[in-house]
Formats: sequence, C-alpha cells, structure tokens
Amino acid sequence: MSNRVIRALLIALLLPSPLFAINTAVSLGAHIGLAPDMGGNLQSRVQRTELGVDNGIDGINRSMDGVKTEKINKLLGAYGGMDFKVVFAKYFLFRLQTNFVMNFFGGTGVTLDQSENRLTAKYSLWIVDIPVGLGVSVPFGDIVRISLCGGVAFAYGSYSNSFKSSTVNSSATFETWTFPWLIMLSGEYFFREDIAITTSLAYYQGSSDVIKSRSDYAKIDFSGFRWNIGFSYYFIKKKKKE
Repeated sequence: MSNRVIRALLIALLLPSPLFAINTAVSLGAHIGLAPDMGGNLQSRVQRTELGVDNGIDGINRSMDGVKTEKINKLLGAYGGMDFKVVFAKYFLFRLQTNFVMNFFGGTGVTLDQSENRLTAKYSLWIVDIPVGLGVSVPFGDIVRISLCGGVAFAYGSYSNSFKSSTVNSSATFETWTFPWLIMLSGEYFFREDIAITTSLAYYQGSSDVIKSRSDYAKIDFSGFRWNIGFSYYFIKKKKKE
C-alpha cells in the first residue's frame, strides 16, 4: 500500500475528529532493542521439587570440585517492532506498538542436580506484545521532543525449559497470554522536519496465571525493562489555523 493511500485513509479517519482540528502530528516508526532479565526467575514446579531450587534460574547454578560445570546466565532478549504515534493538541500523545522479543543470550549451561550429578539445563522465551498508551509529549524547540506515557499491553508468550541428568529428565513448554501494564519514557531528535531518531525506555509489570505443561507447572512473567533505538517518520502534520 503506497504512502499516499495510507495518508488518505488516516486523514479520512482523523478529519471528522475534534482532535484533528487542533495541532496534530502522526508518525510511523520502527525500533530494535534489548530486554534484560527476560521472564524473571523462570521458576517451575520441577525446579522446586525435583531440583531443590526455590528461585529458578537465580539459584540453578551449583558447583563441586572435580565436576565441570558451565554457568547458566539469565535471559537477555533482543526485540524489534513498529511504533504508531498521534500527537494532538501539541502536548498529548496516543501510542500503539507491536513488538516481538526473543532471548539470544543465556539460559543454557551445566550444573548439578540434588544428587550432585551433572545436569544440563536450558531455558528459552519469546513474547509478542501490543502495547497501547496515553501520555504527554513536550517539544523543546523544533529539534527535540520528550514523551511519557502509560498504558496496557496484550502480551502472548512461550516459555520452554529442559533439565536432563542421570536421575532427572524433564522438559515443558508453557504458552499463555495476559495484559501487563507499562510505562514508557521516550525521546526524539529531529534531523529533518519529518524524520526523527528515537530512543525509549519502558517498564512492563505483569505475569500470567500458573499453567500446566506435561508434569510441570509455571507462569510466564512479562515484567522487566526494555530499551530501544529507532526512527519515526511524520507523514501528517497539521497545525491549528491562527
């Protein structure tokens, strides 16, 4: 779909609105970023009852002289997404995003089970979320704009774990969705009137109910910080007539 068609559709939708009669700017952008400590401690029933670990990945690492182990690090995720923004009445913001997050570091290593046998542990997690937020957006001249918004996201996640030793053999995949709340602080630097470099720091808070997979039970924790960098293209800018 061409840019002219998209612009015409958005104008048709916004023109009847009172918001479009005042200072309004509409942008579409993209971003990539990092999501540290994905999934929290990734606790599950198997880890608690069969491995004797009460705090998931935070306590899974064990060592013993003469046994080679490999540290299991917490999940570090990478993500990308699209960002749609409407700035209206000069200082107010509506924001809609789509994001896909997946761990790319951590979650794999060798530790010991309760019987001090070598245990291979694997964790993985991916998340798709669609956050919607409202907030304020303050311009500083024609070059910089700082925004703060809060809202809620639809989030769907898939968490997998696997634990294998001579006495333990367990694997499970948990898939579910929930609605975490979030707050987001972002900044834009305009190097052209209609194009800006963007950066954002967001915090999500929320987890699913406990669900079952095979003989294991766990929840998916969607909480955590996310940082990204990207760009925004403002294809509609309408100023109030004096």
